[in-house]
Formats: sequence, C-alpha cells, structure tokens
Amino acid sequence: MTPRDGSPGVRFPPPLIHLGAILTGAALGVPLPQQAPWPPRGGGVLGVLFVVAALLLNISGFMALRRAGTTIRPDRGATALVTGGPYRFSRNPLYISLALMHAGVSIWARSVWALVMLVPALILVDRFVIRREERHLQEVFGGAYRDYRRRTRRWL
Repeated sequence: MTPRDGSPGVRFPPPLIHLGAILTGAALGVPLPQQAPWPPRGGGVLGVLFVVAALLLNISGFMALRRAGTTIRPDRGATALVTGGPYRFSRNPLYISLALMHAGVSIWARSVWALVMLVPALILVDRFVIRREERHLQEVFGGAYRDYRRRTRRWL
C-alpha cells in the first residue's frame, strides 16, 4: 500500500545503496586483500566501457522521465507512467545503469569484494526500492501499469 503522502515509501536512495556496497567491498579488501586477476593489463578499458554505458543509459532514462514531466526521485510519487526511451526495453533502466556503474568501477579497480557486493546491492534495491515503486505504480496507474508490466521486462 502506498504511504499517505502518495509516495512509494522508498527510504534509501539507490545510488547510496550501491555506493555503500562499493565502500563495503573496499573495506573488506583491507583485511582480506583480493585483487582480481582480471581485467588483464590494459583491461581497465572494460571497466571504463561499463561506466560509459551506465552514464548513457542513465542520461537516456532521466531524459525520458523529464519529457514525461515526472520525478526521477524514487521517494516521490510518479505523475506519469513512462514507457518510452529505455523504458521500452526495461522497467528499470536507471537501476540497470547503477548496476553497470557498480560493476564498471569494481572491474576498473580490480576489486573482487566490490564486485561481490553488487549482489547484495541488487537484492536491497529490488526489495526496498523496486517492489515499493511497483506497488505504487500499480495503485496509481492500474490497468495501464499492468499492461506495461506484462510487455516489458523488469531488468533486461
């Protein structure tokens, strides 16, 4: 159920969830150093490519939300159901971009622990952000959201 203020009830900004996970991975690397054997020398380019892809997807998703006149903030209620731009392919392109960014930074830094922490970050975002947003969108947009959910994947 949507909170009385009309918001989805999201309390933790997804970028902070990923940042916390990356920092936790870095902290774990102090007592338990584990440098990844990948990417090979010069392979930091792979991490940079992930980050660039994340930024492009993020910009595209943000622009689609802006064109629709709705908020990018997951703690505020949606005023429009966005189904264009990257939302044609995924219901959560901004969260995919965060996961790509997390993976890219981890690969670039060759941090096994930061990459391992991507899994709990995805679980937290799914449980405490996406599920709440989906309930909110269902309550606000009803059948239109059900139809969109049927034809569009949650992730990829």
